[in-house]
Amino acid sequence: SEKIAALTEAGDFPSPESAMLWQRFREDMLGAAQEKWRARSRDRALAIRTTAKPPPAGVYRVEFDDPGDEAWLTTPDYRRVAKFKTTVTGPRRGLFAARVAPDERMATVERFGPGTVTWPP
Repeated sequence: SEKIAALTEAGDFPSPESAMLWQRFREDMLGAAQEKWRARSRDRALAIRTTAKPPPAGVYRVEFDDPGDEAWLTTPDYRRVAKFKTTVTGPRRGLFAARVAPDERMATVERFGPGTVTWPP
């Protein structure tokens, strides 16, 4: 909207601390031709020793080493919990989340974004 555009141009919207992040997000979303987003969900094994305790049940982030193809299960504040057993290739734009069930060494990874991400078996 015009109101949001004006607030963004003022330089401190939605807050002084997050203004740069908001501007980058807005430019990414409005500046290029939009690709169709897809939703995908896949179960992925975590690289956890059988003698180690699995992570607590819950919802986590999925973060990637850059450069590199390794993927990590992280807490919402980016603390690494476990590495995924397989690497990932393809565009990493979009939203990645993972859900771990109680006493599981697997995570259901959900991705919402353009293109296709490949997780080898």
